Amino acid sequence: MFKRSLGVLWGTSRIVGSSDVRSIRHFASKSILSASSEPSKGKGTSQDKAKVASSSSPLNSFIQTELNVNPEQILAKPAEDEDVSDPMFYDNEPYMDTYQVYKELRSAGFTSEQSDDIIHMICGQLNHKMSKVLEQYAHRYELENERYLFESAQQEIRVDITRSRENHIAESINTTSVLERDLRTISDELSSDFIQMKNDNQVAISEQKSENTLSTKRIHLKIQETNHKITTELNSAMRSEIESLRWHLSRWGIIAILVSVFSGCTSFYVYKAKAEQRNTRNEFVPLVIYEPSELEEDDYHADLDKSMV
Repeated sequence: MFKRSLGVLWGTSRIVGSSDVRSIRHFASKSILSASSEPSKGKGTSQDKAKVASSSSPLNSFIQTELNVNPEQILAKPAEDEDVSDPMFYDNEPYMDTYQVYKELRSAGFTSEQSDDIIHMICGQLNHKMSKVLEQYAHRYELENERYLFESAQQEIRVDITRSRENHIAESINTTSVLERDLRTISDELSSDFIQMKNDNQVAISEQKSENTLSTKRIHLKIQETNHKITTELNSAMRSEIESLRWHLSRWGIIAILVSVFSGCTSFYVYKAKAEQRNTRNEFVPLVIYEPSELEEDDYHADLDKSMV
């Protein structure tokens, strides 16, 4: 049984990882101390108490030499507060020689059965703590796996986001360049159209100005022609009216002169006839025929007053 327990302990003690072995040594030393205190509680004889008392100093020396731990620190800690990741045993070796422990237990005063029981308790503690270590590190391993998966997914998402962002930026740059090219083309077309329209407008304005100038000249010529026509017509009408008025005036003047002459002559003849009638009434005047030699006498008689005759 001792050999079997040694084999089990040897198989379980070959653990890689300094933190796990240190924690196992810590709990093993606690089990040793609890096992060393059990004989004094169970049997209660004076011989066992003497053995335990005599073996306390070798056990303390074993704990100090093999585990490099103060026994008071181990005994001060209760079993319920044990932690598999206690940093107390970080400086220990990553293995434990069970045979050397067995020899030191025998040299400390324990019997072979007590040493075997202690080693069995160490095996139980090791198995219990190893299960806790496995659970803890399995959970930590799962967390690390989850973390790795999360980081890998995060990295993939980051790479995808970066790639999509770069693609989007490249597409945006291409779209911007296409839009800028289209804008330049449209601006050039608009500029050329604007220049063409400006030239066309200037040509149309110049043509309209020339047409307006020609039409103005035509209107002025027509106005001048109309003025000349009106002037000539007025002049001709005035001349004709003046000529007709002159003709009428001259005709009426001549008629008036003739009428006045005729009336004068008529009045003269009437007056003369009346005078002759009066003369004839007053006296009879003989007809005197004068000879040319008697002209001087006529002059003489002409000076006479008719009333005197």
